[in-house]
Amino acid sequence: MPKGGHGGRRNVNESNKSNPAPSNAPSVQHSASSWTSPNTTIHNPPSSFTPQMLSDFGHTHRPTGIDILEVGYFWTHFFRRNNVEMTFVSPRGGPVALDPISIETMEKDDKLAKELKEDNEFMLKLGHTYPINWISPEDYDFVLIPGGHGAMFDLPEHDDVANVIAKIYENGGFTCAIGHGVSALLNVKLRNTSEYLLKNKRVACYSNAEEKEKRFDEYLPYYLEDRAKERGAKVETNKPFQPKVVVEDRLITAQSWPSIHEFVQKVVDSVASGRR
Repeated sequence: MPKGGHGGRRNVNESNKSNPAPSNAPSVQHSASSWTSPNTTIHNPPSSFTPQMLSDFGHTHRPTGIDILEVGYFWTHFFRRNNVEMTFVSPRGGPVALDPISIETMEKDDKLAKELKEDNEFMLKLGHTYPINWISPEDYDFVLIPGGHGAMFDLPEHDDVANVIAKIYENGGFTCAIGHGVSALLNVKLRNTSEYLLKNKRVACYSNAEEKEKRFDEYLPYYLEDRAKERGAKVETNKPFQPKVVVEDRLITAQSWPSIHEFVQKVVDSVASGRR
């Protein structure tokens, strides 16, 4: 979320441009997102919610991607209701894959589903994310990372993702991740100490028990809970698919999608208080 007042709050009298081009963004065609398998046909928001295949997980098990339910709650609560500017980015830019299970879950929330499907700006942002190396971390107060198994396959290994998260955090910003989105933090190192961001931090994340209950475990590249512990994190989990949110200084993490309401509220409270 770009800076501007408390936690990137925008002037409600400004024109409705929630995804202004980063200052260093060149005028070139967006490349396909790294959430997208290069051999698949990318979907084209706002006309469709069609999910895409992703890496080996998609080819051996099921399509996956980001959790549209979580991204939708971010959008409706931060931008639409709290006037906080949001810039959508992905490792390589362009459209992002949507996890089909999250689409099914979203469809059960008639109000949210209708609101998102009719929100052309939101759908456009999903189809036109900025490459993360286009943004200037010093311009942002917060980074929000949604879940979905797709995050596990590329975010931890992407240097630009780690660098942007580290710089925003070290500049006094908040790092907020839910579910598998916590995987983006695994290889983030603080520049002043060369230590992992997660070291000695209390965090929540998608648990081993949840992976096993959903029978995803045999298809995973690793267990997120175990890998976070390897990085020195003090992982706290609730029973499978029960809410769990952990606030550790400027690091806000949540276990899985049932935590979304509490997670969003914790981040909203941080935005409102402007804690720096």
